[in-house]
Amino acid sequence: MKTTIDQAAARELELYAENTRRIYDAYTVPTIRNLTRKAKAGKYDKAKACKAWEYVAEAAAKLYCEEFAEPTAWHVVFNAATRRAVAASLEASYKAEYIDTGWEA
Repeated sequence: MKTTIDQAAARELELYAENTRRIYDAYTVPTIRNLTRKAKAGKYDKAKACKAWEYVAEAAAKLYCEEFAEPTAWHVVFNAATRRAVAASLEASYKAEYIDTGWEA
């Protein structure tokens, strides 16, 4: 069963992930540090980076639903395709902003 991307939900989740301090401190910064190390070593792989960002998107989806909806419905509110789209968007924006510039934590 294929799911479709809910563009409105994807935008909401991306904004939530980028603007929530708990997500930023616990997931985003460690992901950026890890991917920056990979890029410096010449081992950056976009597919693996997107997978790392999927963990950030999943954590954001769970926290969002805990705060605004039924906590057990996070995977229904933000389906897998939507979370993958958010992960790809996060990968692209943070790669351009931090990884390509050689950000030091």
